[in-house]
Amino acid sequence: MMMSARSLRILVAILALGLIGATPIASQQTTTAQSEQIYLALGDSIPAGLLASLPTERGYPAVLRNLMETHRLSSDSPGNVELINLSEPGETIESFIEDGQLESALSEIEEAPDGAMQTITLTIGGNNILSLWESTPAEREAALENFEAGFADVVEELDEATTGMDVDVVVTTYYDLTEGDPSVEGSNAWWLMQFNDVIRDAAGEADFSVVDLSDEFTDRITELTWFPADIHPNNAGHQMIARTIWQQLGYDQEPPDVEITRPDSDEVRSRTPTIHAIATDDVSIETVLLEIDGEAVSELIYVADRERWIGVWDARDYPDSSAVIAVRAIDVSGNEEIDSIPVMLPSR
Repeated sequence: MMMSARSLRILVAILALGLIGATPIASQQTTTAQSEQIYLALGDSIPAGLLASLPTERGYPAVLRNLMETHRLSSDSPGNVELINLSEPGETIESFIEDGQLESALSEIEEAPDGAMQTITLTIGGNNILSLWESTPAEREAALENFEAGFADVVEELDEATTGMDVDVVVTTYYDLTEGDPSVEGSNAWWLMQFNDVIRDAAGEADFSVVDLSDEFTDRITELTWFPADIHPNNAGHQMIARTIWQQLGYDQEPPDVEITRPDSDEVRSRTPTIHAIATDDVSIETVLLEIDGEAVSELIYVADRERWIGVWDARDYPDSSAVIAVRAIDVSGNEEIDSIPVMLPSR
């Protein structure tokens, strides 16, 4: 499925804005004299946080850094996490190599204290893709070959620079704004897949982790980006990217704690009982689900002044006189824990 002329004009205009006089709005460096770990973010306007409501706090590198530091504070070796974000709006693979971002990244890696560089993320290639929406197949093929060579060079440089270091390098792919069918050869979706395949293959050669944004954003483009007004992630999109990378890193393996506090006995007086639960986690709770007899029926809502997750089970049409009420807590890393209680229900 091809993009509409209006959408293409929007993309070309945004691309031009990114490439002309690109202001490094998120080329920020959060420095701390006592920093013990470093997170280095590299790439284009997405990791720069462009069009997040506050890029230095709500762009995905800032959100990821906060998750990393919160996890460290709850660990046996607490300490600060320093975010060094070199990302530049409008960056292409060519400008990444030629205009200094790669060189700066290599310098940061080399100059980091022993054991301090923990995580590197790389999101690059989106502007190369965008520039080709109205190009001929031959032009796209030539650009893909150039991107493949340039991206391989970048991965090789980063791989060599981090050899012998205990550092996690995560590379992201790109989401499909057209939400088209990548199996249709020659479509925009198909060409995006070719670029994403280059990213995956090169990252795999270096044993870097890959976070596939094309999967995470599928059928959620208008929810997670500003499209059709703009191509960039909104705050929810940046949260999604950060959470997905965090889960890929696998730093947090501890499940949350969860306890049902109501009902507090094996009998309930109503067929619309209120369910209360306490759910806590060292990093962050993502979702708390109410389950009946092993089937999820709803999400509980956190009520801050009660410090409880609360919901109601409507059992008026439930056919049996007994049930197992369970509450499943899922943290931001995808770890789960469940608490359950068998109950007797009043007659209908």
